[in-house]
Amino acid sequence: MSSPNYDALVARLTEYARLHPRMYRARVAGLAVLGYLYLFAALAVLGLFVAGATWIILNNVGAAIAFKAVIPLAVLAWMIGRSLWVRFTPPEGLPLRPGEAPALMAEIEHVRRAMKAPRVQRVLITDDYNAGVNQYPRLGILGWYRTYLLLGLPYMASMPPEEYRAVLAHEFGHVSRAHGRFNAWIARVHTTWLRLMEELDRKNHWAQSLFNRFFHWYAPYFEAYTAVLRRENEFEADRMAEEVSRGASGPSLCRSEVAGRYLQRAFWPDVFARTVQEMEPPTGVHAQLMDAVRTAHEHAKAQQWLDEAAAQTTYVWDTHPALRERLAALGLEPAMPPAFERSAAEALLGARLRPLAHRLTSDWRRAVGPYWLDQHRRAIELSKQLAELEARTEPLTPREQADRVWLTAELHGETVAVPMARALLDAEQEDGYLHYLLGRSLAADNDEAALPHLERAMAMDHEFTPAACAVAMGLLERLGRDDEAKAYGGRIADYHRMIADAQAERTTEALQPTDRFIPHGLDADALAELRAQVAVPGVKAAYLVRKEVAHFPEKPVFVLALVPGWSANQLVPGNSSQRLVERVIERVQLPGTRIGIVLELGQRRFYRPIRDVPGAEVYRAPSFFGSAAA
Repeated sequence: MSSPNYDALVARLTEYARLHPRMYRARVAGLAVLGYLYLFAALAVLGLFVAGATWIILNNVGAAIAFKAVIPLAVLAWMIGRSLWVRFTPPEGLPLRPGEAPALMAEIEHVRRAMKAPRVQRVLITDDYNAGVNQYPRLGILGWYRTYLLLGLPYMASMPPEEYRAVLAHEFGHVSRAHGRFNAWIARVHTTWLRLMEELDRKNHWAQSLFNRFFHWYAPYFEAYTAVLRRENEFEADRMAEEVSRGASGPSLCRSEVAGRYLQRAFWPDVFARTVQEMEPPTGVHAQLMDAVRTAHEHAKAQQWLDEAAAQTTYVWDTHPALRERLAALGLEPAMPPAFERSAAEALLGARLRPLAHRLTSDWRRAVGPYWLDQHRRAIELSKQLAELEARTEPLTPREQADRVWLTAELHGETVAVPMARALLDAEQEDGYLHYLLGRSLAADNDEAALPHLERAMAMDHEFTPAACAVAMGLLERLGRDDEAKAYGGRIADYHRMIADAQAERTTEALQPTDRFIPHGLDADALAELRAQVAVPGVKAAYLVRKEVAHFPEKPVFVLALVPGWSANQLVPGNSSQRLVERVIERVQLPGTRIGIVLELGQRRFYRPIRDVPGAEVYRAPSFFGSAAA
């Protein structure tokens, strides 16, 4: 989530970009140059140090010290240099050969000339609901761009030719005004810094301090400037597209919102629902998609989807303005797009449409095949579990009833499961999943009655927090209640920070003798099983306690402290106390996080804090004169 300062900065920059567009681009370019200058300056300084150290070595003046210094300096210089050479991976798709689709190629050339855009080297057909013109430098920072035109077949099939002409014009608009090359350069600066900082962080390199302060100032400032620039580019490309295909930009924008939601919420969920019954992905999926997406505007929820899109606002991190803002810039209002006779895919691809759709399906089946099979096997197992519950003659426990609802939702969909969940909640059977399921279903219908159920789900089980907050945030955004939506976004970020803190305090590195240790709380049966598990050669005694934690105390953290015997070094493979801990921890089963330590050397300081906890000693190996004590 963005900070208030960042939001205010973006607001100021947005207004400045509107009033002074050329000066704004110059400022962005200046920031990009500043990023490169800092890196080149670092390289120059390192080069001087390396050259000086090399001179010292060659002249045998303090050569030993210089030799130790030159290697890490040279490695750092190599890391910076490598980060400057950013290689872009070319996009993937089905390439169209010259003459393969003459009508499409003619349309592309017509729009390209009208927009005065650079020539396209490759046209790729994809299964994305999108279109784009990407420029990739073949010589890295030296340029020599190759232009790719990516055309999503579902996108082309969802609208008539005149609307698709506006789409092509919009994409060419970016590169005709050098948006593509300028943005590619901006992206390289961003990627360069990210790669360098990730490399330094991964290696915990001593040079992090040389770059961290600058990067932490530079990155958010640069991101704010470029985010505003990207949105301004979208407005400009929309205006240029409207000049090429009069009256088509508005309907194409509205249609893309409706058809995109149709694919995401209706078509593809229906396809993947077939994993329950079918072992392999179906054939002919993209051919079916071509026919289905053209009538997305006739779906029962089409108006609701358009209203959702129209209610959304542009957030500071968005690269594209919201629909209503884009339409307003063209002097238009959201409106359901009209029906049409022939899609752009049919008109421009002709006889090549079906073969291309089948090739996309073939690639899709290969890609999703392993996942599909896993889901099918999972469905078989869930079906068995559901059948067992439904075959039970005795009354189900509350937990089993909730499980039955969950299994029904997984196998047969929420339409069947939601009435079951509502009935259990009406019968005052509280369960976090039931509340989440009902809340998610109500949110899908834009019913704010979902919010109490989502809140109750999170209160009953914190693990529902990210999913429930995401559902609530989406609902409130669609209802135009942006401030409340942001609050839920903040809760997601807070939850992930809390999870990270909880994980950190459950590590061996975080264990300190000053921690508060409490009795383990195991019953007699669990204790007897534990004693058998820790009875391995090399263990003289074992102590078990729980560490008090600040986050999620209901999930216990057990500390198992081992006292090595005289034979530990002889009998433990690898002659290592670490190996002793690993051997025992692998055997031990405890209802929570397990931390193992050996009470010797540096860990000896834990002996008294752990030993003094009542009932901490859970095992003592048999002595030469007697049996084990406990």
